[in-house]
Amino acid sequence: MHDPSGWVRGVVSYAKRPGDGAGLILWLHAEEEDQAVAEALVGHALGQFGPRTVYAFAFASAPSLGLEGLPVRNRPATRRALEAAGFAGRDRWRYLHRPLDGPLPTDAYPVADVCECADPPGWQMHLRESDGTLVGEATLGRPVDGIGVLWWISTDPAHRDRGLGRHLLRQCFTRLAAEGAREVITYVDDDAPPGDPEHDRTAANRLYDSMGFTELDRLWSFTRCP
Repeated sequence: MHDPSGWVRGVVSYAKRPGDGAGLILWLHAEEEDQAVAEALVGHALGQFGPRTVYAFAFASAPSLGLEGLPVRNRPATRRALEAAGFAGRDRWRYLHRPLDGPLPTDAYPVADVCECADPPGWQMHLRESDGTLVGEATLGRPVDGIGVLWWISTDPAHRDRGLGRHLLRQCFTRLAAEGAREVITYVDDDAPPGDPEHDRTAANRLYDSMGFTELDRLWSFTRCP
């Protein structure tokens, strides 16, 4: 979408999913969060879909560094445009950030191996005991414009409450900084219903908060039924 002078005011990317025919609004950007522009872009995409279920910001995309969802605090006009078009939103993720400037904490606990991975482009880190037992792992995204992504971190349940998560997270910071990252982002799916221990993220949130992450936003996905 552009103004009479040709200046681009907004862009929307959309597609139809081959499997079930659902519509997908993959990403949308309106200059300066102009709600009228956002509404026009949403309306254009819906006009191409016809009567079908449409999902918005429900999948990862390259402009978002692979993170899923719309950051609703920083994109309020886009959220309003979607809701005005009949979309229902769902709060799914904490969007977290930590700077990597200044001295990083050091840790002597060994990381047995770091290997490159292609999907996502970056590295997998494996934390092992001296006997080779795998006790923790993490996946890091290669930095883009100085921003690294922590995709995944976990410790074996049988070896928890030993501070291994902190050990591994420090190693992640060091690795990303060595690869040129000045900051790191991650997200936590803390939308588990009460009484669901399998998906409870209380411990993960406690770890991130204690290791210098701050919540930048909440990531929402949206659905519009015909």
